Amino acid sequence: MYYQVRDVSTNEIMIPFDETYSSTQISSDSDGMYFNLDISNLTKERSYTIDIMLVMGGTKKVFKSVSSVFKVSDTQVN
Repeated sequence: MYYQVRDVSTNEIMIPFDETYSSTQISSDSDGMYFNLDISNLTKERSYTIDIMLVMGGTKKVFKSVSSVFKVSDTQVN
């Protein structure tokens, strides 16, 4: 399973699915599935959503907007 980040307003893919280097592959452990989202290259104050691609055998199925819409702000949490 892989994730991508899409701009809600323009529908532009900001972080595409990466099957070559697996940088957007979703990991799993005993607590469930997870991934670390690097937001450093996303434009601040834009709205984004996350899409998921499930790969089983030779079949790929994309599920769009599986996350809530979110924005990247200037505020940092310490």
